[in-house]
Amino acid sequence: MKNIFIILLFVISISLYAENMEFAKFLFEENDYFRCITELKRELYENEKADTIKITNLIVTNYLMIGENNKAINEAFKYVSNSEDIEYNYLLALYLEKKYEIIDTFSLMENSKGQVLKDLSLIFQNELLRSDTIRLNEESKKIFDGYLKIKKKNPYFAMFLSAIVPGLGRFYSERTGDGAFSFMTVVTPALIALYYKTLTENDLAFYISMGTFGMFYIGELYGAFNSANIYHKNKTEEYYKKVILDYSDTVFRPKFIF
Repeated sequence: MKNIFIILLFVISISLYAENMEFAKFLFEENDYFRCITELKRELYENEKADTIKITNLIVTNYLMIGENNKAINEAFKYVSNSEDIEYNYLLALYLEKKYEIIDTFSLMENSKGQVLKDLSLIFQNELLRSDTIRLNEESKKIFDGYLKIKKKNPYFAMFLSAIVPGLGRFYSERTGDGAFSFMTVVTPALIALYYKTLTENDLAFYISMGTFGMFYIGELYGAFNSANIYHKNKTEEYYKKVILDYSDTVFRPKFIF
């Protein structure tokens, strides 16, 4: 009688587990990720026989789907050495949060799918060499080739241009509005100084205007230098977002099985 009771209890728990997981799957397919997470956590809490690794990975997947990458990292870290899928999702969350320093020092499981994310981390840190491309898959090679095509602006050349014509260095860095504003900012006190020197002979106003011109001129040289550096950073960020969008169904799709 006791054995029958244990078997019956086991069957009931299995059926409840199946029902709970089916409901969680339904919520996931309906894009109701918050409720799906709640249902999965409830299953872990209530069912001692629940597949902890699988459900944890599904929780991580849901966090990734709603952009809660840090929560995904915390959940995945508990079992990152127990599953290739959790490892991949852990690295994916780190990559999306740009925590490259952790990815760089992370030791992969044998034949890990996460190598592609480690390679992408190196690409966007500008640390991947041409000689390293032999190990890249086709998608990573395309991403790397696209990264190499991002234009770079020479900050010293930008500063030189602005030294000749204020604002020209910013035009060079494709910051047209800033360039026009900088030109007016620097030239205006220079014209005022010229006015006081030639027409009114007001020495005090002339020196004040020239001092203002000097400060704005030096500031423009620094601004031109900085704008060239920022240019590549902004272009890299644009490309980073484009890559995530273009490969959202492959490289950046979480690994999971319901």
